[in-house]
Amino acid sequence: MGQGCHAIQATNSVDFHFGIICNQGNSLKLWGDNSFGVLGLGDENPSFNIAAPNIQNVAAVATGIYHTIILKADGTVWAWGSNEFGQLGANLAIGLDPTFTPVQVGDNSGNPLTNIVQIDAGDDFSIARKNDGTVWCWGKNDEGQLGHNGLIGNPYNVAVQVNVLGNPLVNVQNIVAGGSHTLALLSDNTLRAWGHNTGGELGNGTDASIATPVVVKFISGNTFDNVIFIEASVHSSFAIRSDGTTWAWGLNDFTNLGAGFGSTVLYPKSVNLSNVVDIASGSHSTVFLLADGSLWGSGINTYGTFGACPTPDNSHEVPISLGLNIDEPCNHILDIQCVHPSGKTFMATMQDGTIRTWGIMLTLIF
Repeated sequence: MGQGCHAIQATNSVDFHFGIICNQGNSLKLWGDNSFGVLGLGDENPSFNIAAPNIQNVAAVATGIYHTIILKADGTVWAWGSNEFGQLGANLAIGLDPTFTPVQVGDNSGNPLTNIVQIDAGDDFSIARKNDGTVWCWGKNDEGQLGHNGLIGNPYNVAVQVNVLGNPLVNVQNIVAGGSHTLALLSDNTLRAWGHNTGGELGNGTDASIATPVVVKFISGNTFDNVIFIEASVHSSFAIRSDGTTWAWGLNDFTNLGAGFGSTVLYPKSVNLSNVVDIASGSHSTVFLLADGSLWGSGINTYGTFGACPTPDNSHEVPISLGLNIDEPCNHILDIQCVHPSGKTFMATMQDGTIRTWGIMLTLIF
């Protein structure tokens, strides 16, 4: 790969595609499956080598099943790939015809979406946070993914503002998208969630999908507070609190939450790990990065998901230490990402800017 790369992002789909931003000119590099032109190369041919779309000044990249969005340094958002559910946000006709080159995302007033500081993508929808703390969404809305006016149903091909009973959701500091749900961290360190909820991923004690932001709560009914970090997987959610504790909720069929047994967890439940600094999760397994650089995993250990762990193919309801054969100390890891929807492949960014991978289909190649 070379030096100076960061911001790994990968699809939630079974067909892999990946994106990396490199420091030199903030250029974007993409490779893998190219269905619907998701790599931005002007065609649908897969790329088995790292391709470099002619896109510069990229501040962030996010990928859905078959679409890619980028945030540029000027605060604008651009997208390409499938627009089956309006997930490109460019006021294009919703349908199966893909867009091979970047188009600019706009809002429902007909203006370009500007002043954006953060983006993310779910399966078939996209989200963005403005510098004023408001959140905007576009794309598929069959589970209330867009959090707009309490509506579930029709998709939106332009960005609409997330609101609560007609009032804009404000004071948002961080956003993450799961498969069909979103978590938002507010400035008071509490959480709001909306969208798909049949696994309990909204953390409000129900399993009904909700199209308006709701407060994440403890099982006691008190507001889940003091949150400093959030992560979302396909049907699950994670948070780290200021006291160093880690919490998880949502679908847990494969004990992927690391919080014991139970197919659905409707409220945040404590994970028996301290000093976690990063979390990467799929539907089958989760990896936790600790402050000392060690990696721990929960869920199903298949295809080398947990590195050299001596218990392959077993399910782990509480996190176990991973044995990874990386030729550098684990404390050189900056962040981790799950790059397979089931949690069978993971990537780590090292301090020297190189990328390491392990799990299904991939080896430590970078």
